Amino acid sequence: MPNMFGGDQSHPAYDPRTKLADNQVMVGNDLYTIDEDDWVNIEHVDGTSERVHFSWSMPEEVRQLHVVLDNHPAWCAKYALTQGIFKIAGRIRQGGKRIMAKMAGHYQSFGEKEFDLTLEGAKVKAEALRKKKLASLKKQLSRIEKLEIKVNDEQA
Repeated sequence: MPNMFGGDQSHPAYDPRTKLADNQVMVGNDLYTIDEDDWVNIEHVDGTSERVHFSWSMPEEVRQLHVVLDNHPAWCAKYALTQGIFKIAGRIRQGGKRIMAKMAGHYQSFGEKEFDLTLEGAKVKAEALRKKKLASLKKQLSRIEKLEIKVNDEQA
């Protein structure tokens, strides 16, 4: 239903009890939504909206939300066979199928088989990686056992 400003009364500015999503924040009468690619949708109370790329010059509440989104906790299982399972923090992307985490000063992306939001899930994925590695090593061992050593007479 339109309001006196020409907007929709379903806008969260009209009902402070409205539950916002984890990636949303109200600043004054504007609703800011940060998507997974750092684009910010700004819905104004008058019904207009704009889409801009995130900038550190945005209001403090939006900057704080950006920091929170970049620090979502997860467990990395990718290196379970060499370094073990360890905790990471980063931005969840592609609807939970990837996470972008800052490690050793640079960003690294982990796919859905390489991380989990729970330690139990990461353990399951690490076990799957272990089984896959064992199968690969058995296949390699089988090839080596069948290998015949050839002597090349031309080099002497």
